[in-house]
Amino acid sequence: MDRQILGVSLVNVILTAGIGWGALTFLWGLISSFVFRGPDILSGLVALVFGYFAVLPITIMAFWRPRPSSVCLLFSFLVLVSALLRVAPFRYVIGGALVMGVPTATLALGYSYVARARTRIDAKGRP
Repeated sequence: MDRQILGVSLVNVILTAGIGWGALTFLWGLISSFVFRGPDILSGLVALVFGYFAVLPITIMAFWRPRPSSVCLLFSFLVLVSALLRVAPFRYVIGGALVMGVPTATLALGYSYVARARTRIDAKGRP
């Protein structure tokens, strides 16, 4: 049986929290001011796409494929950090990594739980 929080399935809580985090990072990327100029334009664009805009589609994909979503989420975070390391001072990258990394890693672990819970339900023959 799936664990529950206040009568709501933990799987549904994790998937809903994922959509919330994806929407928040997408909106955060939209309202943030970015300057793309000079030799670091490619790093800035990569950070914008992988750090903000790719998270929402990945979290939506988790409804159907939670395990690949977990891997994609961690990959997008690693690409974001490596792109930022190229253009920003180390202390700013560490601060940003903590702000973005802790929820992202928690969500990736949550998606792994969702995949495992669904595998157990499928193995027992329940819908």
